[in-house]
Order: sequence, then structure tokens, then C-alpha cells
Amino acid sequence: MVGASVAILSLALAGCAVQTEPFSQAEHQARAVADLAQMFEQQEPIGGPLTLEEAVARALKYNLDRRLKLMEEAVSRREVDVSEMSLLPTIAASAGYTARSNYDASQSRVIKDPTNPAREGSVGDSFSASDEKEFGTADLTISWNVLDFGISYIRAKQQADQALIVSERRRQVVQTIVQDVRAAYWRAAAAERAIQRLEPLLADVKAAVADAEEAVARRVGRPLDALTYQRDMLQAERQLKSLRGELQRARTELATLMNVRPGTGFTIAAADAPTPDAVLDLPAPVEDLELAALTNRSEVRGESYQGRINARETRVQILRMLPGLEFSGSGNFSGNTYLLNNTWATGGLELTWNLLNLISGPRNIELAETREQLSDVRRQALSMAVMSQVHIANLAYRTAVEDYRMADRLADVDTAIRGQMEAAGTARQMSRQQVIQSRINAALTELRRDMAYAEMQAAWGRIFATIGADPLPGSLPDGDVNTVAAAVASTFDQWQSGTITAEDPADLAAPGAVQAVLDEEPQVERPDAASAEGDAAEAASAVAQPPAEDLAADPVVTSAPLAALPDAAPAEAAAPAPAAPAQAAAPVEAVELVEAVEAVDYAPEPATPPAPVEASDGRILLLEPAAAQARAEPAPAIWATMPRGMRF
Repeated sequence: MVGASVAILSLALAGCAVQTEPFSQAEHQARAVADLAQMFEQQEPIGGPLTLEEAVARALKYNLDRRLKLMEEAVSRREVDVSEMSLLPTIAASAGYTARSNYDASQSRVIKDPTNPAREGSVGDSFSASDEKEFGTADLTISWNVLDFGISYIRAKQQADQALIVSERRRQVVQTIVQDVRAAYWRAAAAERAIQRLEPLLADVKAAVADAEEAVARRVGRPLDALTYQRDMLQAERQLKSLRGELQRARTELATLMNVRPGTGFTIAAADAPTPDAVLDLPAPVEDLELAALTNRSEVRGESYQGRINARETRVQILRMLPGLEFSGSGNFSGNTYLLNNTWATGGLELTWNLLNLISGPRNIELAETREQLSDVRRQALSMAVMSQVHIANLAYRTAVEDYRMADRLADVDTAIRGQMEAAGTARQMSRQQVIQSRINAALTELRRDMAYAEMQAAWGRIFATIGADPLPGSLPDGDVNTVAAAVASTFDQWQSGTITAEDPADLAAPGAVQAVLDEEPQVERPDAASAEGDAAEAASAVAQPPAEDLAADPVVTSAPLAALPDAAPAEAAAPAPAAPAQAAAPVEAVELVEAVEAVDYAPEPATPPAPVEASDGRILLLEPAAAQARAEPAPAIWATMPRGMRF
């Protein structure tokens, strides 16, 4: 019998073994085709030359990293909704059915009978039952613990603060995207402009290589001179082809940021015009930039919310030391017809107290208070890092301006040399090799000038990413690309004039109007599944995003002397001492968001918005926070992603 039982149990366990079921190749391919279709569906096509503002607008609407952070924020807000339900009392409904094969009958023993002591200990001869063989039951019980309600209330407020932290991370991602798009756009424009110059130059070099090979074959002149000429032209051809291949990657980087399928044809508006010669101006003393960064940066704001979460955790530990008072009530029904009352109500009041919490409570409170102090120190450390990033970004901007001016002068000189060499070549006073070499030198210096301008644009935009400026206004009438691009262009104009708009923390408590409008999907044709299946091999490259790096590592400062930059005087000399002190203590107070006052409502508590600050020269403003919705994370340095052949 035992052996049979063991055998049956073994067979049952063997049948319950979990087997791995990998997806088939067809299922993987179907998933790839579906992902490929979803990645690029419902996107407005690029209808003309792509401007910087349109590129930023497309990234804000379609970038996959932004979509990921948006979904994380949506999940966090749903968690707030779930935590609110824990404040309600517990309501449990139950119903059952009981059946027996016979009656639950029993006899009775007389325990005590004052009137007839002789009957004590006797057992009756009859059997009786108080339950039917079959009957149903039902009850509805409501219970509510006052202590659990208080703890759940604080937990709900902590979850609301956590949702605000996720919203700040989304701000950071959007700011990173805007910075990356700016850098990639101007790199792509410089690359496209350079390729237009390299194609005819490459044809001249190939012709010169053919001439050199013919001279070697015919033994014209000294063989060593002919071979040297051939080697120089072959090296020039290799250099130009390698440079062309590296430049073509810039378009792919820009397409990836906009979530445009790599290989899609589009033209860049800035590439059709000459390299702009206007130097971007940054009308802001460094003290105002510090205050703006400490007020608006997502990291500092998020750590302020984390400090408020830790402060509330201390209150939770204090509440855990108190006794719990639980109210309960129920309505009951029984289908047992032997009962006198088939329906009845009960009520109760229970006091529970875990006495061990009196021993562990003080330690938990000390731990919570230590975490609260840790959050304060971490926020101050972040504030110091943010201030250093502001100074580094400002220095990188001034250096980029100087590098651009130097590259512009070198390009003008090489262009003049090329003109002289071509004139001499026409008069047969210079060899063809020398003329081609002058053209190569001029093309390379023009490329360096274009890349220096792209770096200046990236450094200028990095300033605003460093101080946490939001790229969108408080409201948008529509969510199409043209409307968003116009709003971005307006924001860029405001930045150019020195006006910085910060987002109101109260708008983070609920999805803003801008976010809702921005996420509206245009009604465009969905991509054909068959064509998507044919291009499944290209799907992997579409989701590759350049890794986000910390802003502290972004700027690369050259050894060029800053004194040579006439318009980039040190910020300390740009204006008298501003109203805000330059010490680190005052900006930290400006971002102090932890409030001791608790509201009755358990919705997220908005932090106090920063007061308007105006620089002494009146050129930069910190306006009253406005409702913007796109956010982000610091951008990678342009030098880190620039091809090696273009670093100079």
C-alpha cells in the first residue's frame, strides 16, 4: 500500500515538472516585425528640409527614451491611485454551503444540577442536532484599523512624492534629448556640407592617382618622384574616403534621436546654407546661472522630494509604537432552519498593541532620522556638483567660441591659399599634386570650422541643459510637429535673449496640458506589415541610443588662452554683485522643498516655486514657473561621439 502511494506521488510530481519552452524562430521573427511596425507607426513624415526646431519637436514626440520615461511616470501615477485605496476600510463578503451525509447529532452530559445532584455526570438517552444536514451561510464584514489608516495615509503621500521624482526624471530625459538633438543636428549639417565638398575633390584625387600610375608605368621622370606622387595621392584618397564614411554616421545619430528609421532620406536645412558666422551670446553672469541650476535641476528637486519622503518615514515609525484600535461590524445569514434567528448583526471593538515595537521603535526612529539627514547632505553634495557643472559648462562655452573663431580664421587663410595655388596651377607654376593638396587642406579646415561651430552650438545648449531650462512653454494649442516646432523656436529665442522659464512644481502633481497635447497621435497611414518584415534586419539599429553621460564629464576644454576671447569676459566682471549671494548656502536654500506642514488631502504637495530673480544687468530673468511638460537628463559631450578623424 505504501509502495503504491509512493509510486502515485512520484508520477504526479513527474507530471508537474516545468519544461522550458523557448520561442521558435518564426515567433521571434513575428515579434521583430511587430516591434518594427510599432516603433515607427503614427509618425508624421518629413516633408521638407529639416530645421533644428523640427528635429527637436520630432524627438520630443517620437523618441523612444522619452516614451519609456513617460510610461514609467504613468506607472508611478497609477501606483499613487492604488495607494489611495489602502485608506479605505476592509469589506469582506463571504458565502458558503455546508452538507453532511448524516446529522451532526450529539448527546448531553449533566455537569451540575442543584435541584437533583444525583443526575450529575449522567448522559441522556436521546440524541439531538442543532444543524441541518445541508444549509448555506453568508456574511458581510467591515473592519477598520485606525493605526493602519494613519500609516497608509503617510504611505500614500510618500508614493505621491515618488511620482514627483519620476516626473523630474522625465524632465531630465527631455532636456538631454534636446541637447543631444542640437549637437547631432549641427554635426549632421557639417557632415552633409563637407560631403558636398569632398565628392568633387575625391574625383580630382582619383584622376591624380590615375596620372601617377600612368607616369610610373611609362617611366616618365624620376621613378622615385613618380612613386612618391602616387603614394601621396593614394593616402589622400584613403583619408578622404575614411572621412566621408565617418561623416555619414552623423545623419544616423540624428535619425535615431528623432526615431526616424535609419536610411530614411531627408535633407538638413542648415546644410544648404553656408556655415553661420554669428557667435552665440550668453547674457548671464555665473551667479545667476548657479541660482537657476539649483532651482530647476531635476536631480536637486528630486532629492528634495526624497528628503520629504524620509521625513515622513520618521512619523511612520513613531505611529508603529502606538496601539491599534480596530472597529468591526458584520451582517450574517444562515440557511439553517433550526435556528431561531437566521439573520443577525455583530459589532466589535478591539485594541491591539505589539509591545515589541516599544523596544525596536526607538532604533527605527533613529534610522529614519539618519536617512533624513543623509538626504540633506546628499542634496547639498548635488548642489555643489551642479554649481561646478555650471562653471565647467560656462568655461566650455567660452572655449568653444574661441575655437570657432580660430577655426574660422584658419579656414579663411586656407581658402586664400587654395585660390593662389589654383591660379598658379593654371599658369603651370605649380604641380597638380600641390594644387590638389591645397584643395584638401582647404576642405579639411572648412570641416574643422563647421565642427567648431557645431561644438559651439552644443556648448551653448549645454548651458541651458545644465541649469535645467525646459524647452516647451506652458501650453500648446495642438500636438502636431509644426506646432511643437514653433513652440521650441519661441523657447530658443527666449533663451537667446536671456529669459529662462522654469516649470511650476505644482504642474508635476498631475499630467499637464502640454503633455496631453504632445502625446496626441496624428492620423497617418500605418506602415505595411509586409514591407516591415522585409526590413526586419534594420530594426536593431533603430533602437540604438547614444548613452547618457553625466554633465560633469561633458565639456572638453582646450588649452587655448581665455584672454584671447574679447567678448567672453569673466562672469565676475560682467556686472556688479547680483542680488543673490554667490555662496553655496543661499542657492541651497532656494531649492529647499521639504515642508513641515501636512495637508489634509493626500495628493502630492507642490513645492514652493522660486521667486523671480533678475540679474543686475537685466539681461537674464528667472520667471515665475510655468507649466511645461517635457523633461530630461544631461547630454553626452560632442567630442565623445565625434569620429576620431574629426577631433582637432
